[in-house]
Amino acid sequence: MVGIAFADTALGVLHVSQFADNEQFSNLEAMIVQVGAKECLFAGAKGSPELERVGQVIERSGVLQTVCKKSDFDTR
Repeated sequence: MVGIAFADTALGVLHVSQFADNEQFSNLEAMIVQVGAKECLFAGAKGSPELERVGQVIERSGVLQTVCKKSDFDTR
């Protein structure tokens, strides 16, 4: 499962979505392209295989990627 949130700064709207994806994260890649992302912020354990694959998807999309601490995404 992949969870994403993205802001449309032109409209001032925040979108949130969750969807199933495959090992190549092809649905995530399609979503990044569709929304025209400029930067992706994501949390994950350094060195995890999933984080590395997500990083590769973001890199292929030509989007700036920023790895954040999991605590940055706390519900508080």
